[in-house]
Amino acid sequence: LTPKELDKMMLHYAGELA
Repeated sequence: LTPKELDKMMLHYAGELA
């Protein structure tokens, strides 16, 4: 995983958990 992909994933999961 590239930092960019990781960033995308973090945003995705943060949105689902929010």
